[in-house]
Amino acid sequence: MGRINKIPDDDAWEDLLSRYEAMKASGNYSYLDAEEIADLANHYLNLMEMEEVSAVIEYGLKLHPDSPVIRIEQGFYYLDMDQSEKAREVIRDLSEDWNEEVVFLKVELSLIDKNVEEARRLFETLDYAEDKEQIIRIACVWLDTGFADEALAFLERFLDKYQGEEEFLSLYAESCQEVGKLEDAIKYFNILLDRHPYSATYWVALARCYYDLEEYGKCIEACDFALAAEEQFTMAHLFRGDALFMLGEDQKAIAEYQKSTTFQSLPSVLNNLFFALKYFSQEKYKEAIPYLMNVLEEIPDEQAHLRVSVYYYLPSALLITGEIAEARKYCHEWLKYCPRDVQAHLLWCRISAAAKNDISLDKPLKKPSQWLRRRKNCMNWDRSVCRPNSISMPYRLLRK
Repeated sequence: MGRINKIPDDDAWEDLLSRYEAMKASGNYSYLDAEEIADLANHYLNLMEMEEVSAVIEYGLKLHPDSPVIRIEQGFYYLDMDQSEKAREVIRDLSEDWNEEVVFLKVELSLIDKNVEEARRLFETLDYAEDKEQIIRIACVWLDTGFADEALAFLERFLDKYQGEEEFLSLYAESCQEVGKLEDAIKYFNILLDRHPYSATYWVALARCYYDLEEYGKCIEACDFALAAEEQFTMAHLFRGDALFMLGEDQKAIAEYQKSTTFQSLPSVLNNLFFALKYFSQEKYKEAIPYLMNVLEEIPDEQAHLRVSVYYYLPSALLITGEIAEARKYCHEWLKYCPRDVQAHLLWCRISAAAKNDISLDKPLKKPSQWLRRRKNCMNWDRSVCRPNSISMPYRLLRK
């Protein structure tokens, strides 16, 4: 996530960035102090240019091997690279009292472990009561790590004081949205739109609320306002397409998705996954199958985790459409890729039973049912095998 970006937008910063870029181009590196290295690392971290982050940290640690400010940036780098154990190694020798950034590092590691109490304790060591920026940053950490309920509870403590502040109110509305308090979210997004009627971002946020309420006409209307403000706003086209899809307007929906890829180049693999999950959510399994197969063929190594998502849907779609041999083939691949995945084993049982004409596809298997009910994480196993409307994962990837 990186520390809060406090790099000044002034001539000194521009000069530093220009000098460093010139060093890289020439290969002749000169001395930079630790704070300059940390600012550069933070700059590239906020741009998600991870190779640049790694390079500048490596260079900085050669100059300043024990510099805490550089090690802190290294810790955030490891977190963003999903290397939490390396991040833990970084902070072992750093005192909480040395810098508040150490506290934020430790908070994120605690939340990776789902240790909410420890995260709360660490936040309470910070002097944030009169610091609006710090309050917003703490709420952002809760939101970005998947604890929207904690973000909302934290922000509610300061609502009376800061509800006139746009950044605070925007974050509060988003938190309401994430925890399902959609009417409250609509109320606050409308307040923000009264102040900023041409904000495509707020119109799309409002559209998402209406989409979650299944008020697709209002969702489309909000997207239209967003596009009137900013014609090339990608997420407005995506949500407009979603709403049209849910209203059965497939061709119009596809046209909206195609506009989104025109204005913002999405990786082909994500584009295909969107189409696949849209068709699947509408129970149009034959239409979903070719898109899912295309995703499997196109997945790059760095997005290998998407295979699990495809395997979750593709064998199910093939089974439902009666292509049992193909369903067996892809379910077998799923089992090889995730040998302990309960859903894969369950689906394998269903495919085998269907192949022998021993079971109707709309009925659960008795034996797996008895076994799976003993596992707390699989209480709704049968519904989750072919679950419609499971379309949020591509949005999370896009937001990231």
